[in-house]
Amino acid sequence: MKLHHLKNKNIDRKQWDIALSKTSNPKVYASSWYLDIVSPEWEAYVNDDFSVLIPIPIKSVLGIKLIIQPPFCQQLGLFSTTYNNYEELVPIIKRNLFATIAWQLKHQSGLEMAPFLQQKTNLILPLQNPYEKLKNNFTKNCLRNISKANLENQTVEAYDSVSHYLKFSKTHARYTLSNKDQTILTQIINTALKNGTGHLYRVTSNETRETLCAGFFIKEFKRIIFLSGHSSPVGFQKKSMFMLQNYMIQKHAGSSLCVDFEGGKLSGVGRFYKGFGAIEEPYYLMENKILKKLMSAKKAFSRLLSS
Repeated sequence: MKLHHLKNKNIDRKQWDIALSKTSNPKVYASSWYLDIVSPEWEAYVNDDFSVLIPIPIKSVLGIKLIIQPPFCQQLGLFSTTYNNYEELVPIIKRNLFATIAWQLKHQSGLEMAPFLQQKTNLILPLQNPYEKLKNNFTKNCLRNISKANLENQTVEAYDSVSHYLKFSKTHARYTLSNKDQTILTQIINTALKNGTGHLYRVTSNETRETLCAGFFIKEFKRIIFLSGHSSPVGFQKKSMFMLQNYMIQKHAGSSLCVDFEGGKLSGVGRFYKGFGAIEEPYYLMENKILKKLMSAKKAFSRLLSS
């Protein structure tokens, strides 16, 4: 199979998105609008009829093009209507091996056998079964916390205030986003809300109207991706996030959709998602540790100069 390398300016976005929608396992991360935000210099390999798509997240550093997995973009790799085997990625991987700092690939046959890839774990919850059947797989702790949340005077609601969500997230996040990543997240939320794939939800106090927790979801290609979400200290006490996640599961139960919790690397986070019956789905990291260390040193040196 012959593949063609397309530079960013030569990629027909409309043609790309139509082709992506026809592949066997599309992901929103590979949509042109998403890549344009998280990796503005992205390039691609395609075959003659666009039945094979391989987006390459490019970042230029000192004039050198490197493959760096962008923020808010868990998985890329090969998307195809026909080919889904690891062997199809081999020429691309070999060609870019030494220019890759970090490249995360979605699961496909054979990747688990590649010695230079690290397996990582995503957590998903298929929603094909009715809610009561899904609920049977909830842990006792999860059910107890849902019951506790339901006894509190709080309600789940959809809303569309991006500025409120970002302010709430910045206040209550247990990690700090760089200004650049904050800008990227803002662009993703605004664009997704505009094109109809994005959804903001929050849990509020019925008494004070205070926001107790909030979450941003992207629903596309039969996946509901929980891209971002946080609880206030009061919301944490009232188990508001349990109420929100249970609401989303109940709302979409019995459909062909799947909740994608986007990870579970941290034990507490993984335990929370697995409490709802989430199952593991592997994906893979290709990483050049030497280049990664050099990039870290460059960033540290840049911070030193600017201080």
